[in-house]
Amino acid sequence: MTREEFLHRIDNITEDDLINAFYNYMALYNLYNGVCGSDNIKISKSSEPASFDLTFDRKNYAEQTYSTFNGACVKIYDINYNINCVLDDTLLHVSLTQIPDMG
Repeated sequence: MTREEFLHRIDNITEDDLINAFYNYMALYNLYNGVCGSDNIKISKSSEPASFDLTFDRKNYAEQTYSTFNGACVKIYDINYNINCVLDDTLLHVSLTQIPDMG
């Protein structure tokens, strides 16, 4: 899946969202393709900045993704993000927090 195809799959995303949080969406794209990329997930933009809701068809997929994502770190365009998740049945709320560059 290309980045453009991925962005079109996100519910309630706006042009302003893309402009303001492009790197966050690209970090989610990398996570999605690298770990859980499949057709069994619905992606929605959350009301919180740099956060997303992933709704899975099956609870075990949500649990597996939670155990992989939660507490992990991802790097995109030389920006490091911590990943924090909250699991609620088949809904996984994913928040990306930028780690300040200490260099």
